Amino acid sequence: MALKWKEIELLLEQATPKMSGASLQKIQQTGKVAMGESLVLHGFGPAGPWRAWVCLLPGLASFGLLGDAHKTDSASKPSTFVMVLRKHLLGNPIRKFEQIPRERIFLIHFHSGHSLLCELLPKRANVLLLDRWDPEVRRGRFLGSFRKVSLEPGGLYELPPPPPESEPEVRSDFAERLDLPFAVAEWFWARASGAEEEAERKGWRQNLRTARKKVALAVTNAKKDLEEAKAAEEFRCWGKAIHAKLYELGARDYPQEKKTVIDGREIRVDPGKTWSENAEALFRKSKKFTRASEELGGRLKELEERLARMDALAERLEGAPLDELGEEFRALGAPVPTAGKEERPVGPRPFLEVTSTDGFSIYCGRNQEENRRVTFQAAKGNDVWMHVKGMPGAHVVIRGQKNKTVPLSTLMEAAQVTLYYSKIRGAEKTEVDYTLRKHVKAIKGTLAEVTYTGNKTLLVQPDPNGVRLLLVGGARY
Repeated sequence: MALKWKEIELLLEQATPKMSGASLQKIQQTGKVAMGESLVLHGFGPAGPWRAWVCLLPGLASFGLLGDAHKTDSASKPSTFVMVLRKHLLGNPIRKFEQIPRERIFLIHFHSGHSLLCELLPKRANVLLLDRWDPEVRRGRFLGSFRKVSLEPGGLYELPPPPPESEPEVRSDFAERLDLPFAVAEWFWARASGAEEEAERKGWRQNLRTARKKVALAVTNAKKDLEEAKAAEEFRCWGKAIHAKLYELGARDYPQEKKTVIDGREIRVDPGKTWSENAEALFRKSKKFTRASEELGGRLKELEERLARMDALAERLEGAPLDELGEEFRALGAPVPTAGKEERPVGPRPFLEVTSTDGFSIYCGRNQEENRRVTFQAAKGNDVWMHVKGMPGAHVVIRGQKNKTVPLSTLMEAAQVTLYYSKIRGAEKTEVDYTLRKHVKAIKGTLAEVTYTGNKTLLVQPDPNGVRLLLVGGARY
């Protein structure tokens, strides 16, 4: 609720008899009330002691006299502007009030020549300290402000031209409160006192919305992957059809097109592979999709249940005490805001580990710290190390197994993971270098930058869906 200019005029009329001629005894910046975005002026004059409150919180900008029931808390560290106000205004008698016609702006003039200009605008309220105010040209010398303005101290602050004339308006509920002592200030005070909790609750809502978006995206991807996994039988049939015609096609020859027709069946193939390699690739894809189909179904059910729990938690969040919701947030993977910041996991973040279809462990770093841990802590000298050629990206390691050579299928899967967690995930065919870990050397003075020798190169077409299936099949974090 933003005050209208006519309502501000009525509040000033109510405050003038109490405050005029009084000396300013104390200037206080609130702590929790209005999240520190308000000032309380304490004074004493012919009409006795008084306290006036100027609230600058967006949507609750207001001014009014406070009663004895309002307990004001002080900010632990007042702003520099408050210190400037104390320097110039303490002990200074108030001379008069002046409202800018038809605007939500008024000034408190002091006998010293200083003026406190209060802008009670709905979205950006402010208080400015001015000197030598000239009402004819609507400007004065700027000394400081609560919110930052594009003006240095000593410059001239000038109000914009007055707005067009408008009919004065006073809302009925405001008029009713105006008849009761301190009722208007009480209404704003009650809402400003809950502003900190509302801001904290807003942070919880945002964290839950962000976590829900991630889960919703995972549901969408799982459904898409499940549909593709159902095509496992089709891939097997394609592989059998090519295998049956290998003699006619030429096992070591390459397809000329991305699509071919065999026995009336249209089959998608890779022109970069021989017919024999295409058949083997289709058999592997069929095997992988068959294995992943059941796992994807279970994962999809789990994700949908989590989504439903998040929706129920979002409803509870509007009324339940926040300290009762922390465990539920953590269980659903949503960070709990603490002191205005999200919770951070304790200790270094572990790297990603997946298992290839051939049973080899693949380690992947997703940032510089993880890259360092993968390459220089987890990997052994004879493990295979991978990186996208010539650009920043993930460090990927294939852990070796005793008396076993890493097969080409595992190399290709690890190369796909390398592309997926690098900056060119959606690019065309890309070169991926691989070498033994013992040929990788750290660059001195960097966290995870390296040089390497003895490398070979794979030309890889990115396949994000295949990587997601691999992650579902055996990812550990």
